[in-house]
Amino acid sequence: EDEAPRCVCGSSLVRVGGKSRLWKAILTFPQFQAQREAIYQHLLRAGNALIVCDLCHVQPTTSDAVWTCENGNSTIFHPTSYDVCDKCFVKWTCNPGLQPSDISASASAAS
Repeated sequence: EDEAPRCVCGSSLVRVGGKSRLWKAILTFPQFQAQREAIYQHLLRAGNALIVCDLCHVQPTTSDAVWTCENGNSTIFHPTSYDVCDKCFVKWTCNPGLQPSDISASASAAS
């Protein structure tokens, strides 16, 4: 059986759809509890998943899947959750010769 990919914090990364990730992001704002469904519907219509890929800094849409950490924002390694878009996930997991410094250099060049 394949082992789940690991996050920088040591927990597992799981692949989720953009709509699910949007809902999870909304749940992190307790001050909007009464308006959660309305906010979700508004952002869904706009295609805004409320997150940014932590590697390339591109904002996925609600139709994109992302890899997110099961720890959410419960770790000091990434206090605002950790999300990786599919494009970055494939790029960095299918190139075993890359070094961690290559990631920051590539992200800087993409900005």
